[in-house]
Amino acid sequence: MTFFNDKKTNLSRRNLLKGLGACAALPLLGGIFPKSALAQAISTALSQFPTLVPAQKGILTGAHWGAFEAIVEDGRMVRVQPVADDPAPNDLIDMAPFQVHAKNRIKYPMVRKSWLEHGPGAKPELRGADEWVRVSWDKAIELVAGEIQRVQSDFGPQAIHAGSYGWKSVGMFHNSRTLLHRLMNLSGGFTGYAGDYSTGAAQVIMSHVMGSIEVYEQQTAWPNVVENAELVVLWGVNAQVTLKNSWNMPDHEGQAGFMALKEKGTRVISIDPVYNETAKLVGAEWIAPNAYTDVAMML
Repeated sequence: MTFFNDKKTNLSRRNLLKGLGACAALPLLGGIFPKSALAQAISTALSQFPTLVPAQKGILTGAHWGAFEAIVEDGRMVRVQPVADDPAPNDLIDMAPFQVHAKNRIKYPMVRKSWLEHGPGAKPELRGADEWVRVSWDKAIELVAGEIQRVQSDFGPQAIHAGSYGWKSVGMFHNSRTLLHRLMNLSGGFTGYAGDYSTGAAQVIMSHVMGSIEVYEQQTAWPNVVENAELVVLWGVNAQVTLKNSWNMPDHEGQAGFMALKEKGTRVISIDPVYNETAKLVGAEWIAPNAYTDVAMML
């Protein structure tokens, strides 16, 4: 997928529904039909989405740093390569094999020894220094389920904070917080929270300023910015760093957008104490406000 692609995707509503229907059926097919039938169903589903780029050498996967292919040899990930249509691949994908096969990666359920032998509240002074004991998955599930029941019974659902907002595995199926909330709702409820630490203030004020929350809604599309903007102001923005990663999986089209601004020669002003990578990329005019004067500048 390149940023400026005039090819139109011929994806009709009928084909879209066929593809989604086939994808939705995959879990069911996996439990009923042999692998050959499942592979055929997957092929049928993927053919309805012509924008997908197949893997060239490895296994197609992705993370917060972008989509990439995992090159596997003898059952071990040995290296990676970015997907063919990534306009600005992130070098951080190169560390994936080292993460997967790191010696300090926790591969099995582990329980603090004192807690395992004596139960909740045992020897709190050893937290951070106690031994860890490997247990089976069945034992781990038994322990966790028992603690949920104990806390619910003794202290009520308000005593359980079901997961903090934060980074997690890519994909909705691996959205650990959502799955945890579903589990805790089934077990009697939990204490949650409102807002988040990324845009907490904006969520409160933007509805009064813009009429909507704005921060989590579709903003102006890059083609519109590149085609129509006469002046772009970057206020504390270093997109060459921040757009390399994403809450889910970045497509790095943001970097392609900035490159398009540079190629067009659009005037850009960067307001930042540092003349950062993005300002240098686009040749921005630089305004460096003194400390604590940025609000006065805004006003």
